[in-house]
Amino acid sequence: MSERNEQTALFIAEIEAAYAQHDVKKLIDATYGEGGHGLYFARKGFAVLGIEWDKEMFDRSKAILEQTELKGSVQLVNENFKNCAEVAQKEEFIPADAVVIDLGLSLRQLRHSGRGFTVKGDEPLDLRINKDQGLTAADIINGNSKEELYDFFTKNIEDVATVKFLDALMHERYQGKISTVGALKKIIATLNMNEKQQMQFLRKVLQGLRIIVNEEVENLRGILSSLSSVLRPGGIACIITFYSTEDRLVKLFFKGNSEFTTLGKPAKNQQFTFAKSAKLRIYEKI
Repeated sequence: MSERNEQTALFIAEIEAAYAQHDVKKLIDATYGEGGHGLYFARKGFAVLGIEWDKEMFDRSKAILEQTELKGSVQLVNENFKNCAEVAQKEEFIPADAVVIDLGLSLRQLRHSGRGFTVKGDEPLDLRINKDQGLTAADIINGNSKEELYDFFTKNIEDVATVKFLDALMHERYQGKISTVGALKKIIATLNMNEKQQMQFLRKVLQGLRIIVNEEVENLRGILSSLSSVLRPGGIACIITFYSTEDRLVKLFFKGNSEFTTLGKPAKNQQFTFAKSAKLRIYEKI
């Protein structure tokens, strides 16, 4: 099983069951990656529009697709998923029967991108999903005031250690530019935490920076607001979240939304340790 397919296996049974009940044959995989969802359902006869923002991942996926018998069934576009409606309109893929949005990074991005997504090693503080976009995480860390960083982090991570971390960060900035994950590790090591707590906090810091750098909240709002125009009546949206900020945003968007109804209770990851917090929520357009 490939890295991406391993991650897809989190909720593939639940998603497939929902598709069967709602006669899904035309699917938008808004976070295509290496095709875990898209290729799986293309092999079952679905027409698939895959959207992938990471240019390196897109190029790899395009090459993989060209080597399969499915290249006539899958349309791939290198674009931010917040522009899902515009992409679907341009590719003449409206209305779709379903949209799947997997908000987690692929294991390939975590392990092999070299952009600082992992706490292991000492990679550059980049954290951009698409390297053609603007500021890196290092730019954010080194170019903003303590007050601005406090505002960024308190919006995106929930930890009482944030103030002490920023004090230590500002002190370290006087010594020189902070440009690697290893530099953040050294700063966090000065805080009153055991080794396990240090690693947990480092993951939160990297997650918060990734949210800021890639404007993840704004991107998620963009695709959620487009679902009504993309889906047919009776079409479904399957959304996999991985941290509390995005999960709350999804819940609040659909709460009281007269255009959609919730299908069942959220499914939680019971299988893979790399995605302990993953949840699947499914909504039907009325």
